[in-house]
Amino acid sequence: IPETVETPLVQNKDDEEEFSEDSHGEDEIDVSGRDGRYVGFVDQVDALFRLQTPKEWAQSAVSATQAPPPTQSPTVIQSPAPAQPPAPTQPPTPQPPPAAATNVIPDRVQEPSAPSLSAPSSPTATQTPSPSEPLTLPETIFRPQAIGCYAAKIQDPKNPRKPCLGGSLMNAASLDLQAPHYQVLKPQDKAYFGTDLMILFVDRLAKAIRALLPEYRLQVGDIAVQNGGKFGPHRSHHNGLDGDFGYLVKRPNSSSFVKVVTQQGALDTRKILLHEQWLIFKKVVATGHTSRILVNKAIKTGFCAHAKNTGEFESEKETLRRLYKVSGHIKHWHLRLKCPQDPANARCRDELAPPDKHDC
Repeated sequence: IPETVETPLVQNKDDEEEFSEDSHGEDEIDVSGRDGRYVGFVDQVDALFRLQTPKEWAQSAVSATQAPPPTQSPTVIQSPAPAQPPAPTQPPTPQPPPAAATNVIPDRVQEPSAPSLSAPSSPTATQTPSPSEPLTLPETIFRPQAIGCYAAKIQDPKNPRKPCLGGSLMNAASLDLQAPHYQVLKPQDKAYFGTDLMILFVDRLAKAIRALLPEYRLQVGDIAVQNGGKFGPHRSHHNGLDGDFGYLVKRPNSSSFVKVVTQQGALDTRKILLHEQWLIFKKVVATGHTSRILVNKAIKTGFCAHAKNTGEFESEKETLRRLYKVSGHIKHWHLRLKCPQDPANARCRDELAPPDKHDC
Protein backbone atom coordinates (compact mmCIF):
# COMPACT_ATOMS: atom_id res chain seq x y z
CA ILE A 1 0.00 0.00 0.00
CA PRO A 2 1.56 3.33 -0.97
CA GLU A 3 2.60 5.59 1.86
CA THR A 4 0.22 8.46 2.56
CA VAL A 5 1.68 11.86 1.75
CA GLU A 6 1.84 13.53 5.12
CA THR A 7 2.44 17.05 6.31
CA PRO A 8 3.80 17.89 9.75
CA LEU A 9 1.16 18.71 12.32
CA VAL A 10 1.35 21.91 14.33
CA GLN A 11 3.13 21.39 17.63
CA ASN A 12 3.36 23.64 20.62
CA LYS A 13 6.46 24.52 22.57
CA ASP A 14 5.71 21.85 25.17
CA ASP A 15 6.17 19.02 22.68
CA GLU A 16 9.37 17.04 22.60
CA GLU A 17 11.71 17.24 19.63
CA GLU A 18 10.64 15.16 16.63
CA PHE A 19 13.15 13.18 14.61
CA SER A 20 13.26 13.45 10.85
CA GLU A 21 11.59 10.46 9.21
CA ASP A 22 12.70 8.35 6.33
CA SER A 23 9.40 7.72 4.54
CA HIS A 24 10.56 4.36 3.19
CA GLY A 25 11.53 2.76 6.49
CA GLU A 26 13.05 -0.71 6.52
CA ASP A 27 11.82 -4.28 6.19
CA GLU A 28 8.29 -4.81 7.37
CA ILE A 29 7.85 -6.63 10.69
CA ASP A 30 6.39 -10.10 10.23
CA VAL A 31 3.16 -10.29 12.21
CA SER A 32 1.82 -13.45 10.60
CA GLY A 33 0.48 -15.84 13.19
CA ARG A 34 0.32 -13.02 15.70
CA ASP A 35 -2.78 -14.31 17.49
CA GLY A 36 -1.14 -17.68 17.95
CA ARG A 37 1.98 -16.09 19.40
CA TYR A 38 -0.08 -14.29 22.03
CA VAL A 39 -0.91 -17.58 23.69
CA GLY A 40 2.74 -18.37 24.31
CA PHE A 41 4.13 -14.89 24.86
CA VAL A 42 1.59 -13.13 27.07
CA ASP A 43 2.77 -15.07 30.11
CA GLN A 44 6.36 -14.24 29.24
CA VAL A 45 5.53 -10.56 28.92
CA ASP A 46 3.73 -10.71 32.25
CA ALA A 47 6.83 -12.21 33.84
CA LEU A 48 9.10 -9.53 32.40
CA PHE A 49 6.80 -6.76 33.53
CA ARG A 50 6.11 -8.27 36.91
CA LEU A 51 7.97 -5.41 38.53
CA GLN A 52 7.58 -5.03 42.23
CA THR A 53 5.01 -2.73 43.73
CA PRO A 54 6.34 0.75 44.58
CA LYS A 55 6.77 -0.29 48.24
CA GLU A 56 8.57 -3.54 47.36
CA TRP A 57 10.75 -1.67 44.87
CA ALA A 58 11.80 0.80 47.53
CA GLN A 59 12.82 -1.99 49.89
CA SER A 60 14.74 -3.99 47.29
CA ALA A 61 16.43 -0.94 45.81
CA VAL A 62 17.77 0.06 49.21
CA SER A 63 18.96 -3.46 50.05
CA ALA A 64 20.63 -3.84 46.66
CA THR A 65 22.76 -0.75 47.21
CA GLN A 66 23.89 -1.55 50.72
CA ALA A 67 27.59 -2.20 51.20
CA PRO A 68 28.64 -5.88 51.35
CA PRO A 69 28.86 -7.30 54.87
CA PRO A 70 32.23 -6.93 56.57
CA THR A 71 34.46 -9.94 56.94
CA GLN A 72 34.33 -9.65 60.72
CA SER A 73 31.35 -9.61 63.00
CA PRO A 74 29.54 -6.25 62.97
CA THR A 75 29.77 -6.01 66.75
CA VAL A 76 31.94 -3.27 68.18
CA ILE A 77 35.60 -4.19 68.42
CA GLN A 78 36.68 -4.36 72.03
CA SER A 79 39.61 -2.37 73.31
CA PRO A 80 42.32 -4.21 75.22
CA ALA A 81 40.73 -5.14 78.52
CA PRO A 82 42.28 -3.48 81.56
CA ALA A 83 43.50 -5.50 84.45
CA GLN A 84 40.61 -6.91 86.44
CA PRO A 85 40.27 -5.64 89.98
CA PRO A 86 41.07 -8.22 92.63
CA ALA A 87 38.24 -10.45 93.75
CA PRO A 88 36.97 -9.79 97.27
CA THR A 89 37.87 -13.31 98.44
CA GLN A 90 41.51 -13.01 97.34
CA PRO A 91 44.18 -11.17 99.28
CA PRO A 92 45.07 -7.77 97.86
CA THR A 93 48.08 -7.57 95.60
CA PRO A 94 50.58 -4.73 95.44
CA GLN A 95 50.07 -4.32 91.66
CA PRO A 96 48.65 -0.81 91.06
CA PRO A 97 45.61 -0.48 88.78
CA PRO A 98 46.07 1.18 85.34
CA ALA A 99 45.51 4.91 85.05
CA ALA A 100 42.28 4.53 83.07
CA ALA A 101 40.82 1.85 85.31
CA THR A 102 38.76 4.36 87.28
CA ASN A 103 36.96 5.38 84.04
CA VAL A 104 36.12 1.86 82.88
CA ILE A 105 32.66 0.43 83.40
CA PRO A 106 33.09 -3.31 82.67
CA ASP A 107 29.44 -3.85 81.76
CA ARG A 108 29.48 -1.11 79.10
CA VAL A 109 32.84 -1.63 77.37
CA GLN A 110 31.09 -2.65 74.11
CA GLU A 111 28.39 0.01 74.08
CA PRO A 112 28.48 1.87 70.71
CA SER A 113 27.14 5.05 72.30
CA ALA A 114 30.45 5.61 74.08
CA PRO A 115 32.63 7.03 71.30
CA SER A 116 36.37 6.71 71.56
CA LEU A 117 36.79 10.45 70.90
CA SER A 118 35.80 11.26 74.48
CA ALA A 119 38.06 8.63 76.03
CA PRO A 120 41.68 9.39 76.88
CA SER A 121 44.00 8.00 74.25
CA SER A 122 46.58 5.41 75.13
CA PRO A 123 49.99 5.54 73.47
CA THR A 124 50.13 1.75 73.21
CA ALA A 125 46.52 0.96 72.21
CA THR A 126 45.61 0.57 68.55
CA GLN A 127 42.74 2.88 67.60
CA THR A 128 40.27 0.87 65.50
CA PRO A 129 37.20 2.64 64.01
CA SER A 130 33.97 1.22 65.26
CA PRO A 131 31.36 0.18 62.66
CA SER A 132 28.72 1.94 64.72
CA GLU A 133 25.93 3.88 63.00
CA PRO A 134 27.39 7.41 63.43
CA LEU A 135 30.40 6.39 61.31
CA THR A 136 28.31 4.80 58.52
CA LEU A 137 27.35 6.84 55.44
CA PRO A 138 23.63 6.92 54.65
CA GLU A 139 22.71 3.98 52.44
CA THR A 140 21.02 6.36 49.97
CA ILE A 141 24.02 8.59 49.36
CA PHE A 142 25.21 6.74 46.22
CA ARG A 143 21.76 5.85 44.86
CA PRO A 144 20.27 7.73 41.88
CA GLN A 145 18.06 10.46 43.24
CA ALA A 146 15.22 12.23 41.46
CA ILE A 147 14.91 15.70 42.94
CA GLY A 148 12.01 18.08 42.53
CA CYS A 149 9.51 17.97 39.66
CA TYR A 150 9.66 16.74 36.08
CA ALA A 151 9.44 20.34 34.81
CA ALA A 152 9.41 23.93 36.02
CA LYS A 153 6.34 26.06 36.72
CA ILE A 154 3.98 23.18 37.40
CA GLN A 155 1.76 22.68 40.42
CA ASP A 156 3.37 20.94 43.35
CA PRO A 157 0.85 18.54 44.93
CA LYS A 158 2.53 18.97 48.31
CA ASN A 159 2.36 22.76 48.09
CA PRO A 160 -0.41 23.74 45.65
CA ARG A 161 0.03 27.47 46.27
CA LYS A 162 3.64 27.47 45.17
CA PRO A 163 4.71 26.25 41.70
CA CYS A 164 7.53 23.76 41.46
CA LEU A 165 10.79 25.26 40.26
CA GLY A 166 11.88 22.23 38.27
CA GLY A 167 14.02 19.23 39.04
CA SER A 168 17.43 17.64 38.85
CA LEU A 169 19.12 14.24 39.02
CA MET A 170 21.92 13.02 41.28
CA ASN A 171 24.09 9.90 40.90
CA ALA A 172 22.34 9.09 37.64
CA ALA A 173 22.13 5.56 36.27
CA SER A 174 22.78 5.05 32.55
CA LEU A 175 21.35 3.02 29.71
CA ASP A 176 23.59 0.45 28.03
CA LEU A 177 24.44 1.89 24.63
CA GLN A 178 25.38 -1.61 23.38
CA ALA A 179 22.17 -3.34 24.47
CA PRO A 180 20.85 -5.69 21.78
CA HIS A 181 17.16 -5.24 22.62
CA TYR A 182 16.89 -1.45 22.54
CA GLN A 183 18.50 1.38 20.59
CA VAL A 184 19.33 4.88 21.84
CA LEU A 185 18.66 7.01 18.78
CA LYS A 186 20.79 10.04 19.66
CA PRO A 187 23.65 8.94 21.91
CA GLN A 188 25.62 12.04 20.98
CA ASP A 189 23.16 14.14 23.01
CA LYS A 190 24.03 12.15 26.16
CA ALA A 191 20.42 12.16 27.33
CA TYR A 192 20.38 8.49 28.34
CA PHE A 193 20.56 8.96 32.12
CA GLY A 194 17.82 8.38 34.65
CA THR A 195 16.83 6.93 37.98
CA ASP A 196 17.52 3.26 38.62
CA LEU A 197 13.79 2.61 38.29
CA MET A 198 13.63 4.20 34.83
CA ILE A 199 16.70 2.33 33.58
CA LEU A 200 15.26 -0.97 34.81
CA PHE A 201 11.93 -0.08 33.24
CA VAL A 202 13.50 0.52 29.82
CA ASP A 203 15.30 -2.80 29.98
CA ARG A 204 12.14 -4.71 30.93
CA LEU A 205 10.07 -2.85 28.35
CA ALA A 206 12.49 -3.71 25.56
CA LYS A 207 12.61 -7.38 26.60
CA ALA A 208 8.82 -7.55 26.74
CA ILE A 209 8.64 -6.19 23.20
CA ARG A 210 11.21 -8.76 22.10
CA ALA A 211 8.97 -11.46 23.58
CA LEU A 212 6.15 -10.32 21.31
CA LEU A 213 8.23 -9.34 18.29
CA PRO A 214 11.51 -11.26 18.02
CA GLU A 215 14.38 -9.15 16.65
CA TYR A 216 12.47 -5.91 17.30
CA ARG A 217 14.58 -3.23 18.99
CA LEU A 218 12.79 -0.64 21.09
CA GLN A 219 13.71 2.87 19.95
CA VAL A 220 14.66 5.11 22.86
CA GLY A 221 14.77 8.87 22.59
CA ASP A 222 15.70 11.22 25.44
CA ILE A 223 15.44 10.46 29.14
CA ALA A 224 17.58 13.03 30.99
CA VAL A 225 21.09 14.44 30.99
CA GLN A 226 23.49 13.28 33.65
CA ASN A 227 22.69 15.97 36.22
CA GLY A 228 19.09 16.47 35.15
CA GLY A 229 17.43 19.83 34.66
CA LYS A 230 16.23 21.48 31.48
CA PHE A 231 17.99 20.61 28.23
CA GLY A 232 17.37 20.89 24.51
CA PRO A 233 13.81 21.55 23.38
CA HIS A 234 12.23 19.68 26.28
CA ARG A 235 9.93 21.25 28.79
CA SER A 236 10.08 18.16 31.00
CA HIS A 237 12.70 15.37 31.43
CA HIS A 238 14.23 17.16 34.43
CA ASN A 239 14.60 14.42 37.05
CA GLY A 240 15.18 11.12 35.26
CA LEU A 241 11.60 9.85 35.33
CA ASP A 242 10.57 10.79 31.77
CA GLY A 243 11.41 8.83 28.65
CA ASP A 244 10.52 8.94 24.93
CA PHE A 245 9.94 5.74 22.98
CA GLY A 246 9.01 4.95 19.41
CA TYR A 247 5.63 3.46 18.63
CA LEU A 248 5.68 -0.16 17.52
CA VAL A 249 5.38 0.01 13.74
CA LYS A 250 5.35 -2.46 10.90
CA ARG A 251 8.32 -0.85 9.16
CA PRO A 252 10.64 0.62 11.79
CA ASN A 253 13.37 3.04 10.84
CA SER A 254 16.74 2.39 12.46
CA SER A 255 17.64 6.08 12.62
CA SER A 256 14.39 7.81 13.61
CA PHE A 257 10.91 7.51 15.01
CA VAL A 258 8.06 6.85 12.57
CA LYS A 259 4.95 9.01 12.37
CA VAL A 260 1.71 7.11 13.04
CA VAL A 261 -0.85 9.87 12.44
CA THR A 262 -2.32 10.46 8.98
CA GLN A 263 -2.70 13.78 7.20
CA GLN A 264 -6.38 13.69 8.14
CA GLY A 265 -5.46 13.54 11.83
CA ALA A 266 -6.29 9.91 12.57
CA LEU A 267 -4.29 6.97 13.89
CA ASP A 268 -2.58 5.33 10.93
CA THR A 269 -3.38 1.64 11.41
CA ARG A 270 -1.42 0.80 8.26
CA LYS A 271 1.78 1.69 10.11
CA ILE A 272 1.28 1.03 13.80
CA LEU A 273 1.17 -2.45 15.30
CA LEU A 274 -2.06 -1.71 17.10
CA HIS A 275 -2.50 -4.96 19.05
CA GLU A 276 1.11 -5.09 20.26
CA GLN A 277 1.24 -1.43 21.23
CA TRP A 278 -2.02 -1.73 23.16
CA LEU A 279 -0.71 -4.78 25.02
CA ILE A 280 2.47 -2.92 25.97
CA PHE A 281 0.49 0.09 27.18
CA LYS A 282 -1.59 -2.19 29.39
CA LYS A 283 1.45 -3.87 30.90
CA VAL A 284 3.23 -0.56 31.52
CA VAL A 285 0.24 0.83 33.41
CA ALA A 286 -0.34 -2.42 35.32
CA THR A 287 3.06 -2.12 37.03
CA GLY A 288 1.68 0.68 39.22
CA HIS A 289 4.73 2.87 38.54
CA THR A 290 3.22 4.85 35.66
CA SER A 291 2.05 8.41 36.19
CA ARG A 292 1.13 9.20 32.57
CA ILE A 293 1.71 8.05 29.02
CA LEU A 294 1.60 11.12 26.78
CA VAL A 295 0.26 10.55 23.26
CA ASN A 296 -1.29 12.62 20.52
CA LYS A 297 -5.04 13.18 20.70
CA ALA A 298 -5.60 11.19 17.48
CA ILE A 299 -3.67 8.26 18.93
CA LYS A 300 -5.65 8.32 22.17
CA THR A 301 -8.88 8.34 20.14
CA GLY A 302 -7.66 5.34 18.15
CA PHE A 303 -6.89 3.31 21.25
CA CYS A 304 -10.23 4.23 22.83
CA ALA A 305 -11.92 2.80 19.76
CA HIS A 306 -9.70 -0.27 19.90
CA ALA A 307 -10.60 -0.88 23.56
CA LYS A 308 -14.29 -0.71 22.70
CA ASN A 309 -13.83 -3.15 19.81
CA THR A 310 -12.05 -5.66 22.05
CA GLY A 311 -14.53 -5.28 24.91
CA GLU A 312 -11.90 -3.76 27.23
CA PHE A 313 -13.28 -0.24 27.51
CA GLU A 314 -14.33 -0.67 31.14
CA SER A 315 -11.83 -3.29 32.28
CA GLU A 316 -8.93 -1.15 31.00
CA LYS A 317 -10.24 2.17 32.27
CA GLU A 318 -7.01 2.73 34.22
CA THR A 319 -4.93 2.26 31.06
CA LEU A 320 -7.07 4.75 29.15
CA ARG A 321 -6.95 7.13 32.09
CA ARG A 322 -3.14 7.12 32.11
CA LEU A 323 -3.04 7.44 28.31
CA TYR A 324 -3.03 11.23 28.31
CA LYS A 325 -3.88 13.45 25.33
CA VAL A 326 -1.34 16.14 24.41
CA SER A 327 -0.28 17.96 21.28
CA GLY A 328 2.54 16.63 19.13
CA HIS A 329 3.76 13.13 20.02
CA ILE A 330 2.83 11.78 16.60
CA LYS A 331 6.08 9.80 16.30
CA HIS A 332 6.78 8.75 19.88
CA TRP A 333 5.04 8.17 23.18
CA HIS A 334 6.25 9.75 26.38
CA LEU A 335 6.37 7.70 29.58
CA ARG A 336 6.44 9.44 32.95
CA LEU A 337 6.99 7.33 36.04
CA LYS A 338 5.88 8.10 39.56
CA CYS A 339 8.45 9.08 42.14
CA PRO A 340 10.11 5.97 43.61
CA GLN A 341 8.92 5.47 47.17
CA ASP A 342 12.23 5.10 48.96
CA PRO A 343 14.45 7.35 51.13
CA ALA A 344 16.80 8.16 48.24
CA ASN A 345 13.98 9.92 46.39
CA ALA A 346 12.37 11.70 49.31
CA ARG A 347 12.84 15.06 47.56
CA CYS A 348 11.08 13.92 44.39
CA ARG A 349 7.70 15.50 43.64
CA ASP A 350 4.95 13.70 41.72
CA GLU A 351 2.54 15.46 39.43
CA LEU A 352 -1.17 15.59 40.10
CA ALA A 353 -2.94 12.35 39.18
CA PRO A 354 -4.99 12.42 35.96
CA PRO A 355 -8.80 12.68 36.28
CA ASP A 356 -10.53 9.42 37.14
CA LYS A 357 -12.19 8.89 33.76
CA HIS A 358 -11.55 7.34 30.36
CA ASP A 359 -11.11 10.79 28.78
CA CYS A 360 -11.98 9.50 25.31
